[in-house]
Amino acid sequence: MTAGAEALPQTRNRRRADLLPSRALMVGVWIASVAYVGSRITRDWTPHDEGLLAQSAQRLLAGQIPHRDFGDAYTGLLTAYHAVAFAIGGQSLVTLRFALLVAFALWVPVFYAIAARFIPPVGAALATAVAVAWSVPNYSASMPTWYNLFFTTAGTWAVIRYLEMKTRRWLTVAGVFAGVSVLVKIVGIYFIVAVAVFLYWRSLDAGGRWQGESPSLRSRRWIRAGAAALAAIALSLGLLVLLWHNIGEGIVLQLVVPVAATSVVVAVAGTRSEGLEWRPLGRDLCAFALGIVVPVVLFLVPYVATHAVGSLMTGVFVSPVRRLVSATLAPPGFWAAARALPIAAGLWITSIAHGHTQRVLAWATIPVAAAVLLLSGTGVVYASLIDAARTTVPIAACAAAVLLLRTQHTTRRALDRQRAVMVVFAAVFFSLVQFPFAATIYFCYVAPLAVLAGIAVLAGLSRRVPATVGGVLLAFLLCFGVGRLNTRAFRSLASGLDPKPNSLLAVPRGGIRVSPEDSTIYTNLVHTLRAHATSNDTFCTPDCPEAYFLAGLDNPTRTTYEFLNDPPTDAQSVLRVVDAHQVGVVAVNRQFRFSEVDPELLRALDRQYPDSARVGYFTVRWR
Repeated sequence: MTAGAEALPQTRNRRRADLLPSRALMVGVWIASVAYVGSRITRDWTPHDEGLLAQSAQRLLAGQIPHRDFGDAYTGLLTAYHAVAFAIGGQSLVTLRFALLVAFALWVPVFYAIAARFIPPVGAALATAVAVAWSVPNYSASMPTWYNLFFTTAGTWAVIRYLEMKTRRWLTVAGVFAGVSVLVKIVGIYFIVAVAVFLYWRSLDAGGRWQGESPSLRSRRWIRAGAAALAAIALSLGLLVLLWHNIGEGIVLQLVVPVAATSVVVAVAGTRSEGLEWRPLGRDLCAFALGIVVPVVLFLVPYVATHAVGSLMTGVFVSPVRRLVSATLAPPGFWAAARALPIAAGLWITSIAHGHTQRVLAWATIPVAAAVLLLSGTGVVYASLIDAARTTVPIAACAAAVLLLRTQHTTRRALDRQRAVMVVFAAVFFSLVQFPFAATIYFCYVAPLAVLAGIAVLAGLSRRVPATVGGVLLAFLLCFGVGRLNTRAFRSLASGLDPKPNSLLAVPRGGIRVSPEDSTIYTNLVHTLRAHATSNDTFCTPDCPEAYFLAGLDNPTRTTYEFLNDPPTDAQSVLRVVDAHQVGVVAVNRQFRFSEVDPELLRALDRQYPDSARVGYFTVRWR
């Protein structure tokens, strides 16, 4: 046996031995994360969110098709997933929560795998714990944007595998994740844009730096530079068109600036590129597109078979536009973002220091972080830290642009650079899910990718920030996430959720923990509706699909949220449906959500249903 043949098994054994600590840490953080989230999975609710998810799945199980037979607020695949969960675990709100827990458990190791590309296993485990603490525990409803996060993370991992293995089947896998994400909620298209822009940038980056001086090469260079600049301008202008109706300083800072930074990266890569081969880029894009097409075509089969593609297109692309007017909230602006400047300045000063000075600065971060953590129980410091965290993506995007402009093009670091840029691009475009409703809880959807983007910039592009500083920052974020974000203080101050979700929603289809007030209201509502129902149908308005589901009564209309109806329903059409289904009891939600009630409809219900009772913020009427 040759020496080389003897060395091969030794090399493999050494690699396996090196992987053991990483795998052990991954398993440990996975078990801890699932246990932690599982212990909190049934806490809190937003009634209309839970009702929307549950009622849609119930109607699909009854044979109705989303968008054709009822108005699904999202694309429809999540409704199918929830329907399967109902078929397995029974129809209750608890079942939806555990459906989310299953998807979350599959996501955790994928996140760890990406983080481990940039930092050692211990750091990757700590970063994964931070991502967990800042995400699902803060709002454990099985909302579609959680699944968009999961599929975007998985798609990013698949693209990274393509960069490492140079096999396009990984791009097809990434396309499958992207297509499924779109089928969950249309905002999954942001990841498709991120990958397309990244592949274009990578083709420019892989071409090498400009060296030629001949006139023909110079003219080709300017053509490529012009094409890259036009692509960057088109990207930024397209975003402005999307956001223009709600434009403001918060939108500019949180959403426009990061995309503009990625546009600068693409444009500058075009000016520096020595060459761009369109055929490899075309093959990459085709492989990615193939993955997108497969799940989309399968999803379309029932709509094509029932001639309902038009209803699907209206429900997916037309109805959501109404949210731009009916449900809007701007993110914090430049003044709030200024609170992140001390952190960014500290990282920059530490990165440019050398020797003993850098070590002193690094260890000094420990008492500073501890002091800030102790003070974070106060409202001002707490809110300042939240605002600072929300600027992670804009800062990471701008820092990446600056570093890429300064980084010398070397083959040795090409893979590290490309992996980092892919992560930053994914975070930048996924952060657009905060539009048009940028409540603090929507940053929790973005936070895991923001963590990855920060790691990618500091460890993948810079490598100047000491590991001590990075570890302290991650430890601080973890302690703040578990000790502050995941507590009742966060729910009442930042997200509007009830601060005391300690009462069981004791109805057959409930089972989750809500506030004592909500538990009383909905228990009495279910009892009152069922006591006066004369058929399997009832009518509840506006924006209260949870009333149907919890009472176990059917919705005779196609409405989930009234403001999404296309075309808008009038009082007479609603009354005709109510009469046709012999509805004996109705409920009117007096708590404002998104839709307003037609006064004519209210007067007609008062006439036709003379007996009534107040149940919390509901008025129940019967005859």
